[in-house]
Amino acid sequence: MNIVIIGGSFAGISCAMETRKLHPKANIYILEKQSTIGFIPSGLNLTLNEEIEDITQAYFVTESDVRRANIKLHLDSEVTAIKADEQKITYYDHVNQEHKIMAYDKLVLAMGSRQESSILHDWSHPQLVTTKELQNAANGYAKIDKAQHIAVIGGGQIGIEVTEALVNANKQVTLIEAETSLLSRYFDQDVVDSVQEAIEIVGVDILLDEKVMDISGKSLKVTTTKRTLNPDLVILGVNLSPQSHLVADLLPLNEDGTIVVNDYLETAITNIYAVGDLVQTPTFEEEQAFIALVNNAVRSGQIAAFNLFEPRVKHQQSLRLIGSRVFSQYITSVGQTEIEASQHYEVSTVNVETPYSITISDPVKLKLITDSKTGKILGAQIRSEQDILSMADTIAIAISNNLTDQELAFQDRLYYARFTSTQPIIYLAALRSFENRLRNTK
Repeated sequence: MNIVIIGGSFAGISCAMETRKLHPKANIYILEKQSTIGFIPSGLNLTLNEEIEDITQAYFVTESDVRRANIKLHLDSEVTAIKADEQKITYYDHVNQEHKIMAYDKLVLAMGSRQESSILHDWSHPQLVTTKELQNAANGYAKIDKAQHIAVIGGGQIGIEVTEALVNANKQVTLIEAETSLLSRYFDQDVVDSVQEAIEIVGVDILLDEKVMDISGKSLKVTTTKRTLNPDLVILGVNLSPQSHLVADLLPLNEDGTIVVNDYLETAITNIYAVGDLVQTPTFEEEQAFIALVNNAVRSGQIAAFNLFEPRVKHQQSLRLIGSRVFSQYITSVGQTEIEASQHYEVSTVNVETPYSITISDPVKLKLITDSKTGKILGAQIRSEQDILSMADTIAIAISNNLTDQELAFQDRLYYARFTSTQPIIYLAALRSFENRLRNTK
C-alpha cells in the first residue's frame, strides 16, 4: 500500500505522521521540491529578534524526525505530472537530475501556498524579499543586514510581525497597508487602535489605505496610489495564495485557486485528497473560505489521514484563531469580528478589563461579541502585555458548541490562589453580556 504525499510543510507532515500511526504497515512517501522540510515561515523574525542564533534553526520538525517514523522522504523532488487513470506521478529528482515515476494507492496534495500580490507582476527585483521559504528568508536576512530603510507591504499578521523584528534590528520601517486599518481581517478598529499606537511610538511610519502599484528601478522605487518611496529594501508581508498549478488541468478549482473537495477532503478524483492551504475551510454561517493558518493546515492533514480508506471525520470549521506578540502586546482573535457578525446578527458587545492575576496587575482587555437576542457567543478579541494566547482556545470551544453568554458565564472553572482569579475575564465578560441582555429585554 503506497500512500504518497506531495509537499513537506505543516499539512503534509501532519498527514504523514498521523497516517503512520493509523496504518503502521503502509509505505508512506513525502515528496518535497525543496532541499529541506519543516521551515517555520516566521523564521526570519525569530532570527532578527535573536530568539534563535541562525535561520536554519527555524524548524517545527526535522528530517530525522520524519525518517524515524519510517516515512520515506524524497527531498529536491519536484512533482511534474499526475496520471490519475494509472495512479502514478512523475517527479524530477534534482539531485540525480532525472525524471522518475512513482505509483500510488492514495495521493495527498499538500503543496501549500506562496506569498503573492495581485498588483505586483514582476517578482525579479533583487531588493524584493519574501519570507515563507527558507532560501528566500535566508537571502532576505543577508539583504536586511545591509539595508537601513525598509518598506513592508501588508499590515496583517505577517507584515506586523516582521515590522517588529525590523524595529528590533534598528531599521527604519515604513508599513504599507491597502485597507483603512491594520489587522482588519481579525480585529475591530477599537482593538487595533492600541496596537497601531504602539507601532507608531517606536517610529514606524504607517501608511493606511494605500496600495502598492509598482516596484522598479535600480535604486528601488516603490509607487503607491498616493506617493513614491525610495527604501533600500522591500519585504512582502501580504497574504498567501494556494499552489495548485500542478493540478489546474486535472481537478476542479474554486475561484481563489483552492481545490474543490468534499466534506472528507477527497477531490473529484477517487483516491486523491487535498489538505492545508490548498483547500477552503468551513467557516462562519455555513460558508467556505481560504484561510491560510498553520492550525488549519495541521488539522486538515490529520483529518485526511483518518479518511484515506473510509470517510470518518468531516473537515472541521475554522474559527480563524490567530495570536501574536507584537510591540510588547499579546493579541488574539477568535471567531467573527463585530463588523462581520453584524452582517448576520443583531450584535451586542461588552468590553471588560481585569488584572492578569492576583499577583500580576497588568491589565487584560477582552471584547466579547454575541447575538443580542440569544446570547450566542460569536467572537472575541483579547490583548494584554501578559501571555493571554491560550484564552482563545476556551472561547473557540464555546463558539464550536454554540454556547450562549449565560452558559459560558456559569461554566465550571479552575481556581488556584495566586495563579487564577475568582472571576476569570472570559467568564466575567460572558456574565456582563448576560446581564446586559436581561436588562434590554425588560
